Amino acid sequence: TNLPINLQLYEIGKLIGEDGDRPTQSPTIPLTGPPTSDNNWGSQASLMAKTSGTNQHHQPSTVRLSSRRSHQPIATNENDKSPMMKSQWDCLRENLGEWHGSFTQLSAKGDIVSDTPSVLVLEEYPDPKTIRLVLTRSPVGGTPHEMVRSFAYPGPGYTVPFFETGAFSQGSLQWAPFTQFGAELALTSGDRRLRLVQLFNGTVDGKSQLDSITLIRETRAGKDALPSPPLTVEALIGHWTGTAVTVYPSGADPEQMTTNLTIVQKDENHISQTLSFGSEPHETSPRTIRSEGRIEGNSLWFEQGPSATRVLLLPGGGSVCGPVEIERDRPFILEAGWLITPKHRQRLIRRYNERGEWVSLTLVEEHKQDSR
Repeated sequence: TNLPINLQLYEIGKLIGEDGDRPTQSPTIPLTGPPTSDNNWGSQASLMAKTSGTNQHHQPSTVRLSSRRSHQPIATNENDKSPMMKSQWDCLRENLGEWHGSFTQLSAKGDIVSDTPSVLVLEEYPDPKTIRLVLTRSPVGGTPHEMVRSFAYPGPGYTVPFFETGAFSQGSLQWAPFTQFGAELALTSGDRRLRLVQLFNGTVDGKSQLDSITLIRETRAGKDALPSPPLTVEALIGHWTGTAVTVYPSGADPEQMTTNLTIVQKDENHISQTLSFGSEPHETSPRTIRSEGRIEGNSLWFEQGPSATRVLLLPGGGSVCGPVEIERDRPFILEAGWLITPKHRQRLIRRYNERGEWVSLTLVEEHKQDSR
């Protein structure tokens, strides 16, 4: 399922929320904070140093939450089973530890430009209500760069939502022409993490072109977690079943649905996929969407949606999905995928509507079923 096209995610959003835009229920978590036009995502404290930045901070900066209830579990109706019962603070704590890895920068075409070793320490310091982040990147033959941040309880706020696995995302809240735009999507599994950053630059014609991709692979210090091999088309072929949990920056209740995806290789240059999804617990008639993708090297192109969407297959079992060009008045998604084991993968999807507003974040957990 790291093969969704723009249209599919838009349709899933329509099933969850009215017109693929806002959730149908009234928000239950009152929120205040930065306006949705705030596009300076790189200045927000997060678990990532902005990959293209050179401004290094050596004094901790404390970030206090704008959400008045983000320390509470994210829950649906009290009579229903909630898809998320941990507090945002506890979800953030899933990332505690000393993480060793690297920042691999790729061109928009997917070519490796550089690979920089990194050590990231997330610890409760100086007390359990504060988490300190220290990121050190050591370019080969260059001078190490250090960044220090601190997060005060109850966490970074609604602009950086966390899931129970520790997965999270932060990025631009609003796409706008002539500006830099981007997002980080981070997935966690046991003692391994995979994070992806997509950065776009504005063009003179009011569009945005993909400029770079950064792949961050990390393992907790002292753990013998085996890395995933590079992702291939063959590894994706089959039937995948899973669960998708969607959260909203508006603070509305999370939504959960089941997913079924079948991927078939039609010939040497094409694949087809059939995606069925339905909400729980009152699932009546799941919806089905079919699409075809074109194989071109380490890329899969889906060109049936509002705009062409590419899935780029990466080292470490990773994949990155999204448009290579963002245009006005067209919805789009940014997605990170990770084949953790041959039969288990995760995807994290940021969805933007036709006005360029970030409207939801979805975590998908999928498992490959044995062939019959």
